[in-house]
Amino acid sequence: MINTMLNEINKDYYDSVRKSILDYVLKDESERYRIGIMSTFEEVLDYGDSIYKGIQPNDEWKDHVNSARDEIS
Repeated sequence: MINTMLNEINKDYYDSVRKSILDYVLKDESERYRIGIMSTFEEVLDYGDSIYKGIQPNDEWKDHVNSARDEIS
């Protein structure tokens, strides 16, 4: 079982490295055209370039967290 898990971890790591390299290469427009990709649906963004799309905490939540922090300290 451990051997199977290690094989799965290694395969996932290998696949993620391959995807990262491909994403990096496809960021270059001339390289995309060279290999025949004329358009892309989703551009690859550099880390930190995208806008945060998560849930924004409201004031009630912040107050609750601050009061819990005060109680702990």
